[in-house]
Amino acid sequence: MRQILTIVPVLAVVLLIFARCSSTSNEPITPPVDEPPEIANPSEPADTQPELDLSNVEDVTPPWLNMDAEDVHVVGNYAYVQDGLSGLQIFDVSDQSNPVWVSSVPDIYSLKGIDVVDGYAYLKHSDKFYVIDVDPPESAYLLQELSVGHNNGIADFVIRGDYIYLSCKPGLRVLDNSTPGEAFLLPVEVELNGSQRTLEISGDYAYVANVSSGLDVVNISDPHEPYWVTRLETTKDTERMGLRGNYLYICQLYHHYPNELLIVDISDPVNLHVVRTIAPFYPFRKIEFADNHAYVCRIDSTGVLSLDDPLSPVEQGSIGIQSYYGGISVSDGYCYVADSTGVFRVLDVTNPASPVEVSRVFSLDQSTGMVINDGYMYCTNNRSSFAVVDIDPADSAHVVSYIDGIRDAQELIYSGGYVYLGYNNLEDFKSEDDMKIQIVDVDPPEDAHLACEMEFDGYVTSLLSNYNLLYAVINNDPGYSLNIIDCTDPDNAEIANIVQITGGWTGAMTVLSDLLFLSVGPSINIFSLEDPFNPEFITSIESSFESSEWGIGLPIAMCDNDRNLVFIVSEYYLHVLRIESSTEFHLIAEIETGFYGNDIGIIGEKIWVSYDYSYVEIYDTSVAPHLNKLDYYIMEGQGTYFTTDGQYACYSDLYSGFNLLELQ
Repeated sequence: MRQILTIVPVLAVVLLIFARCSSTSNEPITPPVDEPPEIANPSEPADTQPELDLSNVEDVTPPWLNMDAEDVHVVGNYAYVQDGLSGLQIFDVSDQSNPVWVSSVPDIYSLKGIDVVDGYAYLKHSDKFYVIDVDPPESAYLLQELSVGHNNGIADFVIRGDYIYLSCKPGLRVLDNSTPGEAFLLPVEVELNGSQRTLEISGDYAYVANVSSGLDVVNISDPHEPYWVTRLETTKDTERMGLRGNYLYICQLYHHYPNELLIVDISDPVNLHVVRTIAPFYPFRKIEFADNHAYVCRIDSTGVLSLDDPLSPVEQGSIGIQSYYGGISVSDGYCYVADSTGVFRVLDVTNPASPVEVSRVFSLDQSTGMVINDGYMYCTNNRSSFAVVDIDPADSAHVVSYIDGIRDAQELIYSGGYVYLGYNNLEDFKSEDDMKIQIVDVDPPEDAHLACEMEFDGYVTSLLSNYNLLYAVINNDPGYSLNIIDCTDPDNAEIANIVQITGGWTGAMTVLSDLLFLSVGPSINIFSLEDPFNPEFITSIESSFESSEWGIGLPIAMCDNDRNLVFIVSEYYLHVLRIESSTEFHLIAEIETGFYGNDIGIIGEKIWVSYDYSYVEIYDTSVAPHLNKLDYYIMEGQGTYFTTDGQYACYSDLYSGFNLLELQ
């Protein structure tokens, strides 16, 4: 991914996790001039590298911007959101149209399953069970972490009085929770066949759904001596269920037959019987009841069923919010949803026939493209949509507008109140829907809206704004083309010219002194922009190192016009190109870095060079081509995208989240 600002080039990084740079060799080449300049050693040997200095970098990420909502439970005016990336996030939802973050309990890696009872929140993850004191919500903290055994993965749990019942892989287990924070496993276990899933409790009986077809009944009148009672055999996987009154509503799944809804009468727990089978039936993963309605999490929607007749559920309303892999909680006419993309949403369901979304809390943890301008970050996310985030001041960063249906763009640039988006997808993820450039009007940022969409016969590998023109490199497979797009009126942008490119993979570009530098295969092609609508080829410069393919997916960053230097990062090398005149260019330095370069960006007189393994080096270029390495920085994560405007830096990791850094 490359992102290029009109003022400051953007550093975009694809990072892996936890590594440091090995020793480096920094060999200058002989530049093609009469008197080659002396090139200083640009970095210290590995054994004398400075220690990691974070004194000038402060992580100011608001916790909720890094949230992966997996489940939710609402009590009173507070929503307790189970965060799959961190732990627990608590929001004040007294104003449902504007959830306000209250506090968080980090470093609890939990999976779907949360309950809040008497001032305590309970969460589960695999073989771990957590007890959190949430009274008051503003100062919530982890009270207890309990292991139930390596082979006892917790599928579900139900709290009843002083006891917590666990549906585990081998069967049913019981926690004594008479003193919250000091819960312990009772030395009892009811072994059940198959792999257990959902658990419901009514009176003295626990009902355990079995994924391999069946419903087991366990007597829990004495929690210290529970025992198996009976089993209702079913023909399909008993996947999910919910309890309302004397009826269990069981969703049955099967790969080759229509899904079914079983309605089971449990008024006599010893003699269960199916009172109705509805097939086909739209499968759900979670079901909640309120008044005479059932709210269900489904693959492509969140639905509302009328239960005026409990034996004849009727679809009454729905909204196109995918929630099958999320969670749901209903309270006082509002439905709180952790959707399948990790976004926390609030729906007004006072009219069950027409649910309406009234607010949402974004998840930015899987942002695939970002750009910063004037205190705002613009990003796309493969979980949600295009979002505009006010990041100044960072400690109160918040989403000010968003557009659904725009996601996964890797190329973002900002220019003149518009954000230009391109889709540089990897081979395995390409689709015809990605062969486009989208232009979003973000002036003002609070009213972002799609202004224009242009379709192409290939994928965008790079974007660059130059005054009222947009340069777009398109992979037409097998060839490449440079498309010059007239954006004088961005709402009606149109292609003004197309230049065919030969020579191999065509990647990033930059403009300096009316010259266009474009990476093509192992070369840098240089074009005159005397007529910006018609770039004229001047020359091509190749690296002296045969192994240095500096055009393979690696962008260019530029220095200021007064110094006429272009810095280039490539495989294992950092290159310095000097502009002598509009027709004369000299490669004056090539430095072996020892690591595979990902990207390079410039902030003032400092260049940030990023490599694999989350490693970033910072160089002083004030006496270039002498490069003085000032420091290095290690970021945690894998697949990281990075952007900076010199004051703030944002990076998003596909696994461990979104981070906002303030550069002192």
